[in-house]
Amino acid sequence: MPAIFRYFWLLMLVVVAVNAFVYRRRFRTLEAQGVMAPADSARLLRAWIVGLGGLCVALAALQLAAGWESPFCVHDRPLADPFVLGSLLVTAVAWAAFLAWIFVWGGDALVSRASPALTQRYPGHGWSPRTTRIGAVLIVLASVASGVIARQTSPAAACDAGVARYAEVG
Repeated sequence: MPAIFRYFWLLMLVVVAVNAFVYRRRFRTLEAQGVMAPADSARLLRAWIVGLGGLCVALAALQLAAGWESPFCVHDRPLADPFVLGSLLVTAVAWAAFLAWIFVWGGDALVSRASPALTQRYPGHGWSPRTTRIGAVLIVLASVASGVIARQTSPAAACDAGVARYAEVG
């Protein structure tokens, strides 16, 4: 595995930060147009940074502690592995919190108002709260399905070799 995969989640943390910076600039335009209040922009960016940033940090810590050379080892290792269980638990909690935020805590309306800034393809058109809820559910279902498929099709040999090498060095 390329060495860059070892720090995949930390690189994703950088991507989350860069996206937060870009979205903040786009949200200022919506604030100037009266579409979003500054407090709503701050709330959405906080949810973005805490939610995705926290997920990246937690998964990076688990991956590095396990000695995995790739985040994809979560699909290769046995379910009894405590790091696999930890990764699955962290991911399940993140998805549950995301859906609760969308359905219970008003995230659907907030994302709906911010949607013109979240897409470059149709900057003048936003999503309805209903479309946001449907999209959120589809994203979670696609993630779960891809995780199940990956667990069924991944060979464990590559990750076993990486974990053994890490144990010898570490």
